[in-house]
This record gives sequence, C-alpha cells and structure tokens, in this order.
Amino acid sequence: MATNGYEVSIIAPLTRREAASEGGGQHWTVRGDDILGLTGVQSGDLVVGTNNCLVGVAMTDYNADGGVVTLDITGCWFLPVFAYGNVTIGDWIYFHLDNGSNYLDNYEYGGKPIGQAMDTVIGGGGCPFVPINVPVKLTPCCVDNRGNGR
Repeated sequence: MATNGYEVSIIAPLTRREAASEGGGQHWTVRGDDILGLTGVQSGDLVVGTNNCLVGVAMTDYNADGGVVTLDITGCWFLPVFAYGNVTIGDWIYFHLDNGSNYLDNYEYGGKPIGQAMDTVIGGGGCPFVPINVPVKLTPCCVDNRGNGR
C-alpha cells in the first residue's frame, strides 16, 4: 500500500456521543491508502495525525471495502481528558503521544492543541489519573491560543 507518509493515532471515547449539534458540520472522507492507521477506526473515535494537522472524530467505522472513513473536523464531542485540576470553559485541550501511549489533557507542554473545552468540568488530579468526559470543540489546522499553527 502506497501512502503519503501520514499516520494517525486513535483515542476511543468514554461515550460515543456528540456534545453539541452544529447542523451540517464539516466532514471529510479520508482514504486508508493515504493515511496509515485508519483500519481500526470506529465511529466516535478521535483521530489525530501524529505527523500532520489532521484532527477529527470518526462519523463512520472504517469501511474496508472502500478503504475510507468519514471524519467530523469541526464538531463538538465528548472526549476523554486526563485533566490537571478542573477543566474550565475555553481551556485548550492537547493531544500527546508519549512512548507509544496517546492521551488528551489540558496541559500544553509537548502537546498538540486539538480544540477548546466548551464547559467547565470538575475533576482531574488524583493518582492514578482517570479521564473525565469533556465537551471539546475541535479546531482544524491545529491553531493554538497564541495563533500559532502546529
């Protein structure tokens, strides 16, 4: 299979549901022969490019016959966030790929911004960290709170 060198990581949600409806949204159908790692994608999974700015939630399971999956790239979805303290509305949520483990949190260091929290959620901290459901508005093109693209 020839690819363009792009790869993705997948984060399965705690609950597979949209946090807020935006009407039509922006959907993108991605081909599995263009991007590595799509074959395990299930509807509701967060799909994050590990070496590009692809961020989206799968609207469909990966279709092996057609080799495609459809992503919502600007919606608001409940995502599992390992929070450092409380998550406050407007906080940036970051994707981290660390020694083969991928996760979301609200701590910028070394992370790729994927969107902003749309509600304040109490939780986080503790040991071990456990993820909490946070409604996250996805931001295309990985633009952070300083206007920097990543």
